[in-house]
Amino acid sequence: MANIGFSQRRTLLYLYGWTLVMAALPWPALRSLQRQPRHFDASGRRSCLAFGVAAVAASVYLIVSWRS
Repeated sequence: MANIGFSQRRTLLYLYGWTLVMAALPWPALRSLQRQPRHFDASGRRSCLAFGVAAVAASVYLIVSWRS
């Protein structure tokens, strides 16, 4: 990313942010299943969906900004 005009700081922040989003992706599922084993409630599904959308959006943003 530094080769396409981003500064080192900006590149580092983008990649750390993306890594944080990817690391947070399984958290709601594990947390929901830990509360009630074998029961994936609606709030767990909504939070997994929200984290999944954030992960896909962050990945697409990084790919699009890298390609342009």
